[in-house]
Amino acid sequence: MKKIYFLLLFLISNGIAKSQVLTSEGFENGNFPPPGWTSINAGSGNDWLRNDNPVFFDQSLAAYSGRNCAVYGFDPGNAANAWIITPALNLMAGQSYGISFYYRISNGQYPEKLKVTVGQSATVPAQSNILWKNNGQDSLTNTEYLKAIIQYVPSANGNYYFGFNCYSNADADFLLIDSIVVQTAPASPPLCATNIAPANNSTNVSRPTTTLDWSTAATATGYDLYFGTANPPVDYLGSIAASQTPITNLQYSTNYYWYVVPYNAAGYATGCSTANVTSFTTIPPPPKPGCTTNITPANNATNVSYPSADFSVMPVADATKYNLYLTNLNASFITITTYDNPTFSYTNLQPNTPYSWYVVPENDGGKATGCNVNKTTTFTTGSALPVRFLYFKATTVDGTNILNWATASETNNRYFEIEKSGDGLSFKAIDKVFTKALDGNTDIETSYTYKDAQPYLSNNFYRLKQVDKDGNGEYSGIVNIKNSLINGLRLLSTYPNPSKDMVYCKIISPSNQEIHFLITDAVGKKVTTKQSVVSKGENNIPIDIKVLSGGTYFLKVIDQSGKTVIQKFIKIE
Repeated sequence: MKKIYFLLLFLISNGIAKSQVLTSEGFENGNFPPPGWTSINAGSGNDWLRNDNPVFFDQSLAAYSGRNCAVYGFDPGNAANAWIITPALNLMAGQSYGISFYYRISNGQYPEKLKVTVGQSATVPAQSNILWKNNGQDSLTNTEYLKAIIQYVPSANGNYYFGFNCYSNADADFLLIDSIVVQTAPASPPLCATNIAPANNSTNVSRPTTTLDWSTAATATGYDLYFGTANPPVDYLGSIAASQTPITNLQYSTNYYWYVVPYNAAGYATGCSTANVTSFTTIPPPPKPGCTTNITPANNATNVSYPSADFSVMPVADATKYNLYLTNLNASFITITTYDNPTFSYTNLQPNTPYSWYVVPENDGGKATGCNVNKTTTFTTGSALPVRFLYFKATTVDGTNILNWATASETNNRYFEIEKSGDGLSFKAIDKVFTKALDGNTDIETSYTYKDAQPYLSNNFYRLKQVDKDGNGEYSGIVNIKNSLINGLRLLSTYPNPSKDMVYCKIISPSNQEIHFLITDAVGKKVTTKQSVVSKGENNIPIDIKVLSGGTYFLKVIDQSGKTVIQKFIKIE
């Protein structure tokens, strides 16, 4: 089934006319080659295939649009001469036609070769008129998709066929093409556009984001943007339908150059890289912030908690970071740690130890100066606790939050209670992890792990409550993980595991989309596949495994962006 393309609108001097799409093909579904198309292997190398063919599955060969595209895969010993040719298209003499498509290669170290031809039959000998060849280069080296537009004006009425010929060297890599469109076109490409904003040679332009604005080019249907610090810029930032776009990640005090190349179905405007480049300079970095004042722990405070204690300082305008300088006065040992806000926890304090500390605010302009003068305060930690924590940290892997902590010693310890919060204020106990120490006592390092398979979809604050045999408890510091749908597909669990007849896949999707499920055996061989449409948020997808033999299997879940998550499960007889 072909992808659906909207007909492009072209502005002309006496009104607006619709271009006629003769064929559009995205290789999305159905057989390959698609109905009416012809595939010819005219050499001793390989043939064109679609990227959902099992031979390409683990190559992560993403389509430009949708899931699928046409792919040529290298032959180790033979050069390519593989063709895919459109159906017959009835063209009119003197009418301008546009042929557009997207193309890329998979590895810049292995250039590929592609030409586009036209003839009056779907045979290799008839495809002798070359319209486009490697975008004017010796070969293709782009690993991101680029759009090609070719204009063709037939001299006689009749049926015509357009061919796409991969003729890469042996032992190259992969060549991909997608979203082929043949349509009527204006008589000529558009003229160049004029950059409007930022004005040429303007200074103090905002960053890290600003908006580029340019004039509308008559008959243009899109604009390719080139942007960078070279003149003329060589970095291609993509195709844009409108005549403005935001641009991000701009640096301070940097001179940037940019221009756009309008295009329509007849091709690209010419000469824009020399005639229409303008430049601007971003704002300088801000002044350094001033120093701050210590609040917590109070000056000369005693019995401060350890190994974790809460610190706070007065917020400073324009500060984006706060650097803690902490000195163990018994050992003259200085620790420097950076935090994003003026309230934080430090988790490596020793018992019965005096400390001095001050904080240096920082922003993009640099660090405050002189903060160690008259800004240093001191405190002393309390006596040894039943458990000495070495660390408490959290990470996330495939949608599961993993807590890891270690103790340097334990005395009369019974268990650790895991507490969780969505706001960092109201905690509730979710589980217990019992001590590994014999009779609750040890003086050697001991490590623990806990997995939270159902985290919140925002902030997840965790803390440990150490409970000794007498029922008394002490709290650890707090750690935070922010789980977000922005990162895409998440696979929460595959259950029941082991299973005999059916497994359920619990996933969280960032959008309504079609998901591809692939089950492989222990050696990576594909045994079954399934497609399912999921909704934004949490979904439970049943998968029938009755036909599988007993053993270990891996479930791969792939979303429309190509992101893949994997979990192992066991099939029992």
